Amino acid sequence: MNIDLTWVTTRDRRTMAEQVDTRFVVAGRDGVVAELSVRDAVTAVSRGQGTPEQPRKTFERGRDMKFFEDVAVGDTFESPRAYRVTAEEIKSFAGKWDPQLYHLDEEQAKKVVGQLFAPATLTLCISVRLTHDSGYFEISPAAGLGLDEVRMPKPVLVEDQLKVKTTIVAKRDSQSKPGLGVMTNRTEVINQHGEVVLSYVLSALVYKRTH
Repeated sequence: MNIDLTWVTTRDRRTMAEQVDTRFVVAGRDGVVAELSVRDAVTAVSRGQGTPEQPRKTFERGRDMKFFEDVAVGDTFESPRAYRVTAEEIKSFAGKWDPQLYHLDEEQAKKVVGQLFAPATLTLCISVRLTHDSGYFEISPAAGLGLDEVRMPKPVLVEDQLKVKTTIVAKRDSQSKPGLGVMTNRTEVINQHGEVVLSYVLSALVYKRTH
């Protein structure tokens, strides 16, 4: 049995005030997860039922939502794990959405970049998933406004390991919607060699705390 110390932040829906509660998250061999109070967790440890590990801060969608006021220009969000791109995924995606021969056939791809490579639209989709994993979209989004400065400096190849780095580059109050702000980020998709394979700028409307 493993016991992790976790701080859970909840928000009162009426007052929007934050309350921080300390819990021990217990994972048993059968996969069942329970939350214990500090007193109950200490009792469990004293009985030899588990050993506390290093404290960690966890973020739960809908419970740890941030607002426009909670972030600043320069804040960075990075995906915690790499995403491996496979030949099967490239061909499956290309066959349905971008059936260029150089995305479907290795021999045709060799004539372009030397080996099979992913459609840029697949890389874009992967970047959105990884941006969710980074926690960036916990900044309560209202609506996207558009992509700019889309660049694909290097191809994404089979077995590439991709991560995302998203940086807030600008923010301002919305002139037409007082309960919202406009926030702009630059997202970079980076392979296992530290090379940027896709980058773009995304602007979106984000809720303010007092909306």
